[in-house]
Amino acid sequence: MSHRQINKLNSHKQDNHKRNSHNQNNNLDDNNDPTLLYVAPYGGYLKDLIHELKLGKNTELKLPLGRLLALRVLLEEEKKLHDKGLAHIFKYIFVDIFKDILKFILFDKSSLCDKIDTITFIPLHYNRLIERGFNQAELLAEVVSDSLKIPAYELLVRSEDTIPQGQLGRKERLLNIKGKFDINLHIEKECYLKKRILLIDDISTTGASLEEGRRVLLQNGASEITSLVLCR
Repeated sequence: MSHRQINKLNSHKQDNHKRNSHNQNNNLDDNNDPTLLYVAPYGGYLKDLIHELKLGKNTELKLPLGRLLALRVLLEEEKKLHDKGLAHIFKYIFVDIFKDILKFILFDKSSLCDKIDTITFIPLHYNRLIERGFNQAELLAEVVSDSLKIPAYELLVRSEDTIPQGQLGRKERLLNIKGKFDINLHIEKECYLKKRILLIDDISTTGASLEEGRRVLLQNGASEITSLVLCR
């Protein structure tokens, strides 16, 4: 990410602050799911970066954002991440020194790494994938997989092209996504049977997509699912 891009994001922070706070209060479900890991509440710089990746189609951001997710896994206790401070962390996730930071944190006994066998992600329907050109959740999962040296597979498929979740309220989101995911029959069962799976998406609002993905994976023989997002 260039300095110009960072400065552009900084310039929008004050303008968006009140709107972000309002969106947080009105859009986010009070989800206390202990299996959900997230980096930060929805808003601020992180929200701008996610939008730039997803809507601005700046796929170069998959690397820093994916590395941030990997760091969240390594720092299992949420307090550890917030004690470091997002601004401090972002200084390092854009440079190669991050790999050295990862190696150091790998010695932390609280790491989730030894509790995860496989990584997967929330799928996009084929029509949406063609329209956008990429699945941001898949891009993030690839970076997390590379950072943590844990294999990633496309375990889920979207069987129906639904209305975008962002256009719906909480109840509508739950109904919109229910029954719309299937297990990917082109993937060997050994990749998910009795496996502890990390399920990745960019944002969790109501948690409907993650819960549906979790349901399908467990129904097909996975032993445990942990969800991981950048924001909630």
